[in-house]
Amino acid sequence: MMYINIANTCAVLIDNHIPDDLQYALKDEFRHHWEEKEEVTLPIVGRVDYDVSLSKPLSAVMLLDKRLFVDGDNHYVCEGRGVYRVALTEECFHITTNSDAASDVVTVLIQSLLNFYITQYALVFLHTAAFKYKDNVYAIHGFGGAGKTETMIEALSRGAMYISDDLAIFNEQGRIFPYLRKISLHDYPYTDEQLVKYGLSRRLYHMMQFCHQHSNRFTRYLYRRWSGHFKISLDYTKLTCGQVSALHFYDVNYNYWLDASNNTAYTSLSKEVFNRKMSFCMDNEFRPYIDFDGYLGITCPFWQNIRERHQNIIKKVLSVLDVQGISINKRNYAELTDLILKNK
Repeated sequence: MMYINIANTCAVLIDNHIPDDLQYALKDEFRHHWEEKEEVTLPIVGRVDYDVSLSKPLSAVMLLDKRLFVDGDNHYVCEGRGVYRVALTEECFHITTNSDAASDVVTVLIQSLLNFYITQYALVFLHTAAFKYKDNVYAIHGFGGAGKTETMIEALSRGAMYISDDLAIFNEQGRIFPYLRKISLHDYPYTDEQLVKYGLSRRLYHMMQFCHQHSNRFTRYLYRRWSGHFKISLDYTKLTCGQVSALHFYDVNYNYWLDASNNTAYTSLSKEVFNRKMSFCMDNEFRPYIDFDGYLGITCPFWQNIRERHQNIIKKVLSVLDVQGISINKRNYAELTDLILKNK
């Protein structure tokens, strides 16, 4: 059986019969969390199944942009020729795909649902990039685009080890479980020098930027197609070095909330402000396909319980984190990394 191991606490079960290309893409995306055994001993928090005959029912009601539909208790997500049926219970989620399923949509669905469902095991995702440098673990929290990932990449270039990018798993004690997924930075404005430094294709990047700036149906298609291949190429074996395990937690020595500013420096940050920022950050992170809060008219009798559980776990985690404010000037990641690692 194939499954994604989440912090050695729960699992997402993957159907053995899903198409090879989807199986390969998911296995590559979750490579450090992917396991294949005769049986799964962990609680099942989600399932991904395959149905070659799956299609959107004619009775399904459209909720959003010819993309999100509902029919009875099931959500239907339609992207291109891919159809994805999502069924929810209070304990787990169930995603069914057809033969045209795209791995990026399946990954987003899994991640969006995991965000809420792992809270029943006293775990929560935070918007965090983290790394281990020498004997210390550093966690950088912040809104999307603040520079968390780039700062983490800068630290990796100095010998740090990768723990998480963008999302990290925390338990109620404020400890972190590595979430070792691919690092993707295709939406950031790189200079040619940075592209060379990170070993990225300048030609592909500039074509993507052109398509992004000249938006029409064809260029949007090309942008989505090319951006899926534009990822930081990092040696995961080298990053983990046998020392960072996806299944064990680590105490965080330094927590920072990152904001843009006119200078790179430590700043004051109250616990109240940090809690408000992170709560807002996580509340708005996972809403691309599923109508979690009933905004589009979908309601589940148990979803309010899940939402309350999610909020309670976040509050518990944030209450034990000792976070210091830090700011970055004009995306100067080297200077910020110097400050964080106390190399100055």
